[in-house]
Order: sequence, then C-alpha cells, then structure tokens
Amino acid sequence: MLGLAGVFTQGALDQLESKGFKILYLKYENIVKSFTSVGINASFNESTLETDFQNKIEQWKKLSAPDITNIKNQMLSLEKFQTDKFINTLEQSFARLVQQVNVIVLHGLSQQTATVENAIEYIHNYPDNQPTLAPPLKYEIDIRYNNGDLIHAIFNNKIEALKFLRTFI
Repeated sequence: MLGLAGVFTQGALDQLESKGFKILYLKYENIVKSFTSVGINASFNESTLETDFQNKIEQWKKLSAPDITNIKNQMLSLEKFQTDKFINTLEQSFARLVQQVNVIVLHGLSQQTATVENAIEYIHNYPDNQPTLAPPLKYEIDIRYNNGDLIHAIFNNKIEALKFLRTFI
C-alpha cells in the first residue's frame, strides 16, 4: 500500500502498480484546492523559497480541528473514485488470510543433457526410490490465500527461505 500526493506521470504510477504497489494518488491541483478552502495557498514549485514553505507550515499548525476536517473532506470528495478504490483494496488486504503454505526442498545434483532424448533416458534411469545424501539445491515456497492470491518464491539457501517466511509472522 502506498499513498502518493503531488505531480506524477501516468508512467510512474503504472510502474509502481506493475511492481505490486496499491496506490492512493491525490492530484496536486486537488490538494491545492482543498487547502484554499481554509485560506492556505499550498501551491509550490522549484523556485519556492524555504521561508515560504515555513509560512505555509505555520499556517497549517494554526488550523482548528474543523478546518483540518474541512481539508480532508474536500480532498476525499475531489478524489472520491481514487479513495473508494484504495479503501476497497485496503479492506481486501485485511481480509486476506494465509490458507496454505507449501514448501518443497529440492535435493540432488543438476543434470544437464544435450537432447530431450538424453533427458528422458536420465529420468527413466533415475533411482528415485533410494535415499540420497545430496545437499538441498533450492527451496520452493507457495503461499496461498483465501482470496485466490498466490505468492511463489524460490530460494537457493535455507537462510533466505526462512527470512522470507518470517516476514509473514
């Protein structure tokens, strides 16, 4: 989840969403309009002086609770579609529960063959009913959620696999 306010290109927003971020994007002009409703000029650009920023901050600090509520309500009404979409995503996120975790530890030695026929022969002759002392090659983890989401992760070592799983507790 990510809240953004200001001026961003659609390409920047699309890139964040493609990386899995859920975004609440408040447009610059709507922020400025919301602050104008209580007499604060919140606009700025690259040439805005630091003292101007400080003056705007001081104006903000002097606002009453009803004025702050007014700004919030203005922003929410101007960005109704965005805020409704974000809140719905947030609610879905809170409702999402881990349903099942599958862990596969892959052992053995990697076998590379030059042809499909050689691979078939290797698998056909592989002694899969005998115990092996081969070290783990990788750890595959699938986390399934009650809403159908799936996270599939592959790790080359136990430490990274454990670190990943611990982020869920």
